[in-house]
Amino acid sequence: MFVDNFQNFEQFIGSEHNDSFQGSSDVEATEWFEGGYGDDVFCASLGQDNFSDVRIGFDGGFDTVDYSRLEGSIRFNADTDFVSVRDANGSEISVHRIRDSIEKVAGTDSHDILAGNRFDNHFDGGRGSDVLTGRGGSDVFIFDGSKGDIGFDRVTDFEAFEDDLMLKNLHLTNGREVAGFGDLDSNGDGALNTDDANMFGFADKTVLLFAEGYVQLDDVPILHESDLLFA
Repeated sequence: MFVDNFQNFEQFIGSEHNDSFQGSSDVEATEWFEGGYGDDVFCASLGQDNFSDVRIGFDGGFDTVDYSRLEGSIRFNADTDFVSVRDANGSEISVHRIRDSIEKVAGTDSHDILAGNRFDNHFDGGRGSDVLTGRGGSDVFIFDGSKGDIGFDRVTDFEAFEDDLMLKNLHLTNGREVAGFGDLDSNGDGALNTDDANMFGFADKTVLLFAEGYVQLDDVPILHESDLLFA
């Protein structure tokens, strides 16, 4: 793999291949990244970053903006394209813009709020207790235990048969790996609800229990195999 370093630029346009971008750590820096045609990863920095796919009318692949290396937290609203980057005390330190068909946003290790739009969004809150909202489209909410604790995450508007929960590197509270639907369907009735060992409910909430943390679904009394993905 070849790594090129560029300094003192304002705009960078990627190639036709799968590119990775890392912005400046200078909070005052304003940088524009355009991914190009491949499956690109933008590693967010503390500067005033702007991320986009390719120009309208072209297929830009599956692109990700990754905030997992930043300390603090983020507030993302896909309807406005803006990301508020905050420090450990919750104070805003910079504002990013994500636009033009970025498919996935990966959050920090702290408490993020990620909200989508009418298109298909992929959200990975990372570690910390996150609030995820799809707002239409066929959304994928990703919960990955590879770093350990996933916190107490909440999905506010999961739509059965439309959205998906992607479960990765998670374990039941007894230590057993969650590799498929059958690992969660403890009573074997083909559905996940509060009759299963690793689920409980309160008010209008349903909570999936894992060794690494919890996933709360608002207004979802039951899940089916088609609602889950495993990786």
